[in-house]
Amino acid sequence: MVWQDPPLDPYDPTSQDYTPETRPFDQVISDAIEAAFIRKHVWMPAQVINVKGNQKVDLQVLLMGRYTDGQVVTRAPIQNCMVSMPMGATYSIKVPVAVGDTGIAIFCDRSLDSWSVNGGIVDPQDSRTHDFSDAVFIPGLYPFAQQTTDATTDLVITNALMKVRIQKAGTILATNGTNELMDLLTRITAQVQSLSQTLSTDTVNTIFGPQKLNAFATYANIAITLEQLLVKLNTLKGS
Repeated sequence: MVWQDPPLDPYDPTSQDYTPETRPFDQVISDAIEAAFIRKHVWMPAQVINVKGNQKVDLQVLLMGRYTDGQVVTRAPIQNCMVSMPMGATYSIKVPVAVGDTGIAIFCDRSLDSWSVNGGIVDPQDSRTHDFSDAVFIPGLYPFAQQTTDATTDLVITNALMKVRIQKAGTILATNGTNELMDLLTRITAQVQSLSQTLSTDTVNTIFGPQKLNAFATYANIAITLEQLLVKLNTLKGS
């Protein structure tokens, strides 16, 4: 009997018939899966470059595309992107999205063209998946360098210079803003206090007679009430 070598292992690079340019089948499948994931968009940080009315913006994604040859390119802008804000049938919280704001661009599993008109259960009528044209923008994502420095347990709402802080104890503080009601009450209280201090009970009795004393007492009580109200409102002012 003539000795025969065992069959050559196609995965063994030392085999004589091994061709370096021929990739093993499992590697071909792995590469195909990886390539599919690379082309699939899930979510990216994005920046508003144009505001187009009611909850619709143009976006620039902030992660560049890199090709296998090492080339790095800026991705094309996303046009007419829907903006997601907390809202329901009877409530809504709307923030003033502006050019330069950053957030999350989420790329939906299927086309949003039909659903975005009126909602409901719809036929997407398109086979595209995770496409740039089906992005939804959620404002509010910022890098660490631009995050708020307010690291408290309070709920803090800001808009330009105004800041409202809702504390866990149930108190509310308002800072860095003008409050017309409080300013008006401050002026009225000061005027009432000044007048009530100027006119004593004896002065009122001398000038207007005993019949005016009851009116003066009511006037003095108003001054006290306004002062107490002002003290309460001033507790809303934070430092």
